[in-house]
Amino acid sequence: MSATGSRLTFYNIINQGWGVGIAYTETKPDFTPALSVKECRAYKGAASNKSFHYGTSTGSAYANWTYVSGYPVSGDSIFFSVNFPKEAENVYVRQTVWIDGAQVATRTGYSSSLEWYDVSASAKTVPASKSGYTVKARVDWIESNGANKKVGAEKTFYVPVKPVVKREKVTAYNYSGEAQAYSGLSGTSGKLYFGQKVRFQYLYGATTTWDSANNVRAVANRWNGSSWGHIYTAKTSGEDVSADKVTLSSSKSYTASSAIGYYRIPVPAGSGADSNRLKFDMKTAWSTDAARTTESSTYYIPIVKPDVELYEIKLIGSNGYYVDPQNLTVGETVTIRYIYKNNTDCKVFIEGFNDDKSKINGVYSIPAGGTINVNGRSFTVPNKRDFTVWGGVYLEGAGLYNTSYESNGSNNVKTLNCKSKHPLTLTPITPNASYREGDGRCYKLLAEQRLFRQLYAVQ
Repeated sequence: MSATGSRLTFYNIINQGWGVGIAYTETKPDFTPALSVKECRAYKGAASNKSFHYGTSTGSAYANWTYVSGYPVSGDSIFFSVNFPKEAENVYVRQTVWIDGAQVATRTGYSSSLEWYDVSASAKTVPASKSGYTVKARVDWIESNGANKKVGAEKTFYVPVKPVVKREKVTAYNYSGEAQAYSGLSGTSGKLYFGQKVRFQYLYGATTTWDSANNVRAVANRWNGSSWGHIYTAKTSGEDVSADKVTLSSSKSYTASSAIGYYRIPVPAGSGADSNRLKFDMKTAWSTDAARTTESSTYYIPIVKPDVELYEIKLIGSNGYYVDPQNLTVGETVTIRYIYKNNTDCKVFIEGFNDDKSKINGVYSIPAGGTINVNGRSFTVPNKRDFTVWGGVYLEGAGLYNTSYESNGSNNVKTLNCKSKHPLTLTPITPNASYREGDGRCYKLLAEQRLFRQLYAVQ
């Protein structure tokens, strides 16, 4: 080729017939798999039966949990399905899963066919001590002989467990602070009566051994003749118990006193079974997800019509023994004893009233079907041949003559008819003895004779 006097350019080479050749080598870049773990799903039941999906975890905290249809609870069968996304190219891998720190499963194969890995802990059911599961997974790129080519990053998932809490019972305490009746998980015991003053207390617990925070509620209701109405009216919800983040476990219970305080059970409204009982709605919710975990129990405590009776009136002499009311002595001091009877099949509390309608000090309890003796006032037998002693017994707080709560309001009062005699005494006179004017014995005898004639003149 001869030298040219012009500058060689790409244009001159092409147009003047100069040949051109281009040589290159194509190099394909190395493939590196992502080796990622995406999510962990929790299921209820036997392994691989995915009909009940609790939810899905994408990370190590509760905030990474997506609710689907409930929470695992103690006693449930549970398994997990871990997702390993497919790689861009089908590579040979090893997948490993740990549950609560213990390796539970490992497998090898080509990534395109190992997208989901169903695993479970050694204990297939949720123990009472379990508050949540930690599932950790990793996928490694390996040679066919098992040697690692690349180790993947571990990813941890959190699966929460809901506590099992109990709305154990509601108890009604009577005037003296004793448990009069209760209703709950163990059944119903005792009865209340119309007119009784009671206060309510609620008990909450749990079967799981770990401490959990829970919201507790309670609503007491009475039948208003056609429907249930709230007893506690300070809140539109009627909740007489409302507390949040209460700690419950198998060893930690929670007792809540009703905001109602003492409640006087009114006369029944309407008729039928509901008019003769109180209704209590107890609710609980796991504080972590109160909106989805509210549970409730309804309990009833029966109410009966009471019947208290003034069964008998007796009189006690100054010597401490009963005296005959038909043979009393004028001027003698006697004490009235009232015998009250409870014709109701539960304990009742009563107040007694004296002959002058004054209340006897104290409030007295009478066991079901029992009687008690209560001493009233003491008095001096009057200078009357005939007189009466009255007595009354009424339910505590009902007041004199108020028997609207009772099934029999005609046996609350009683009148005892009494008779008295004058204490005449004999003064011996010596036969043929002389009595002078001013002799005391003579005046005494004459005075007794006059009194005798006055007392029995009209008999």
